Amino acid sequence: MPWLRNILSPAGFHGRNTGSPFFEGWYIKLITADGEGLALIPGIFRGRSPGSAHAFVQILINHRQSAIYHRFPIESFSGKEDRFEIAIGEHHFGTDGLDIHTDTCQGSVQFGPLNPWPVSLISPGAMGWYAWAPFMQCYHGIVSFHHPLEGYLVVRNKRYNFSGGRGYIEKDWGRSFPSNWIWMQSHSFADDEVCVSLSLASVPWLGYTFPGLLAGVWLNGTLIPMTSYTGARLESINAGSNSVRLVIYDRSYRLEVTAEGGSATSVHIPSTTSMDHTVQEHMPGNLYTRLVDHLGHTVYNGTGRQAAYEIHGDINKLSSRLPSRRSRL
Repeated sequence: MPWLRNILSPAGFHGRNTGSPFFEGWYIKLITADGEGLALIPGIFRGRSPGSAHAFVQILINHRQSAIYHRFPIESFSGKEDRFEIAIGEHHFGTDGLDIHTDTCQGSVQFGPLNPWPVSLISPGAMGWYAWAPFMQCYHGIVSFHHPLEGYLVVRNKRYNFSGGRGYIEKDWGRSFPSNWIWMQSHSFADDEVCVSLSLASVPWLGYTFPGLLAGVWLNGTLIPMTSYTGARLESINAGSNSVRLVIYDRSYRLEVTAEGGSATSVHIPSTTSMDHTVQEHMPGNLYTRLVDHLGHTVYNGTGRQAAYEIHGDINKLSSRLPSRRSRL
């Protein structure tokens, strides 16, 4: 059954038999061994507006705080449903790496073994059992928390050598982005294999909206999930003009994450009509992370470099259902 295989393959292409509006994009973050970063977002968009359908590759240049948006005919896009493997014309992106040759970005980067959010019949990836709901506004997947890199890219005449560097891949697909969200991520901690990815967003659900929490802490091969569907809750939220702090907890852990620093870059995001809307993505920032177990012991304490984070919409709506008392952790 193709639909079943598609749900159990969150990294693959989900838009073959969907109408409009629909979008799907893969966020591919590349960090050199020396700590320089790029992000590439290949994807597809079909809006309600006539002529809005197209494929795209968006390139985010951390040190320049700028983004390049390449638009391609919709017919140039192809993708596999059972795995991450897409092509936009002559440009290729997949589990083995990427190969791109635009006028602003040229080169190839090979990926080592990926470390995805685990998939099971009950919990197909980062969305958990919500992945089975056919009416979600937006779905999210983590294709790889951490993987080694080899190769290089030349972007606007600057060469980035990614050999010995580290990569991260996530993705989103659906009708449009949420109206309000906070997102933060880093996989550049001093420890070799640590990654933190955390998002909090307004989720429409059967006539009402709730703040959906999705966090994954990858510690040297072990995933600690802290999500709404696993019972995690938001304890506090503090957002400034150039920083945001979230504290979340469940029965086993308490996670404190503060993202700050980094200049803002305008990144194109989908609505139901176009890809002309933008969000300010801060990068490269720092992600101060502390994970404590239920006994109060510090499991991990470190700073993620080359962090990226976004604060969009009405943050008060994300904190409207805070618990009436503090977590016991």
